[in-house]
Amino acid sequence: MEWALIDQDGPVRSGRTPDGTRVLWHPADGPTSARLTFRVGVADEALPTRGITHLVEHLAHERIGLPLYEANAHVGVWCTTFSAGGEVDDVTVHLGVLGAALHDLPVGGCEGEIEILLLEAARRAPSQWEDLLVQRYGLRGLGLASVDEVGLDLLRPEQVAEWARTAFTASGAVLSVHGAEPGDEWLQLPVGPPLPPADALPLPDRRSKWFTTSRQAVALGSLGRDEPSTTAAWWWLQRRMRQRLRVEDRAVYDVDMSMFALPHGSIELALAAVTDERRLDDVLAAVQDVVDETCSSTPTQEELAAHARWFARSRSTDRSAVQALDDLARSWLVEGTDPADHPGAALDPVPSGDEVRRTLARLLDDATWEVPDDCEAPSGLEPLPVLVPAPSLLGGRRFLSRGQLQGPGALVLSAGGVVLDLEEGVTAGMAWEDCVEVRRSSSGVRHLVCVDGNVLPVYPVDWHDSDTVLAVLDELTPPQLVRTIHEDSGDAGAGESSWRGASSDALLLDPLISSAVPLLLSPAMVFFGLLLLVSSPGTTHPLGSGCFAVGLICAGVWCVVAVGQRWRRRWVRWRHRRGQRTGS
Repeated sequence: MEWALIDQDGPVRSGRTPDGTRVLWHPADGPTSARLTFRVGVADEALPTRGITHLVEHLAHERIGLPLYEANAHVGVWCTTFSAGGEVDDVTVHLGVLGAALHDLPVGGCEGEIEILLLEAARRAPSQWEDLLVQRYGLRGLGLASVDEVGLDLLRPEQVAEWARTAFTASGAVLSVHGAEPGDEWLQLPVGPPLPPADALPLPDRRSKWFTTSRQAVALGSLGRDEPSTTAAWWWLQRRMRQRLRVEDRAVYDVDMSMFALPHGSIELALAAVTDERRLDDVLAAVQDVVDETCSSTPTQEELAAHARWFARSRSTDRSAVQALDDLARSWLVEGTDPADHPGAALDPVPSGDEVRRTLARLLDDATWEVPDDCEAPSGLEPLPVLVPAPSLLGGRRFLSRGQLQGPGALVLSAGGVVLDLEEGVTAGMAWEDCVEVRRSSSGVRHLVCVDGNVLPVYPVDWHDSDTVLAVLDELTPPQLVRTIHEDSGDAGAGESSWRGASSDALLLDPLISSAVPLLLSPAMVFFGLLLLVSSPGTTHPLGSGCFAVGLICAGVWCVVAVGQRWRRRWVRWRHRRGQRTGS
């Protein structure tokens, strides 16, 4: 293997194996440490296959067993890393077995490894950042990092093996070695094109919005540039919130802060104040007060100096040689940059107080608020909008309702998406590009899950020519979105996280209530009961009395339900119009 120095003044060399795997080597005496990093992670999955990368990682390690040397693996947002450390022979055998397993994944052990993954998930504590990520990025990309591995139970062995062959390729991998010189025979990986460099795209119109959650916490998140003024502004806001909520009000134990670096110089920020049910409204009001006060003031020189010391510790240049190799590998894979162009880790300049204040104002303009269910809406903020179907989607094939919708209605199926076109301009639907999963029930019901978490159910029995509806819908559905469920659950669209807004199946009425059967049966029973009573004057006729009473009860129940459904529909229509106004 031919080597080239990454930096003329440094020891790190770069090369490439015969199969195309890029290699970073830091020569050193003593034990050898190797990390094989692939450009595939949670953000590359889809909702129906959520967990497939983690399953591949477990199955590849299955052939290695429990070695006597150090060995581990980890699936991240954009990268998956296998590591080994010990004697040179141990590392060589480890990488050879790993490469062979990825060529021919032992999918026969899928069922057992899925059980292990479910046990691992049960140990994982939920985070207050999860809802913020889902609401900003939706149920794809970075948002999937906050979603449970819901696809494990329906993954097919051949599907898992194909993912190992296409996502864990030599051209999408970097082997980092600290110690002995790696040889060409160390590793042979599947050949194929690499996954593209990572990107993190938030959903549109996520500025200064709020949503509700069942968590007993007030949280806010934002997206900014990864620079000193951004981290200083967020650190300063956390300090002010701590002073008010912890020291003065004694309403929280602490204010948690998260800063997660994203590709291409962006950073995801979050703050959360966890409290008990009695203080939720007070904490929300206090957080809003602190935000307003902080935006109208400027940090002191002492505060800026304290942040500079904190920033220096968090971005310390005193990193081990192995960690430095990891940084280079991730830069190569995730950012798409060459290690030769990797910037040095020089300490950034200290921002001015005015710069920090202006940066904080920009971050709060883009902030998303997470508010407990029982709290009042934050003043001055609108709720997160629901994605509404574009008018162009109304040009597809139309199916009229069977009368189970109040008023005229049509189901529109097209290559662009699915739309429920109801009267008075009310529409509900989604484009295929906004759909992340289509759940196929054994009864024929289809639940379309939107990227923003809303669910659109389609009941073929509600439309004329239901067989054709089902055939056309299944033909138009992109195959990678399909997830088959074997039980018919009316709540199959409930989803893994709390969906916002009115579910679109609120636009549909219960077929039993909406049909004409109760309306015709009630007068018939009343008439039959009266006929029996009139035919037996002077005597009590039990059957006639019973029919008469049951008929009156059925008529009364039907009238009450019909009126209730009418008002329910008006309420849903108002919610959808409000969502359209909010999203415009």
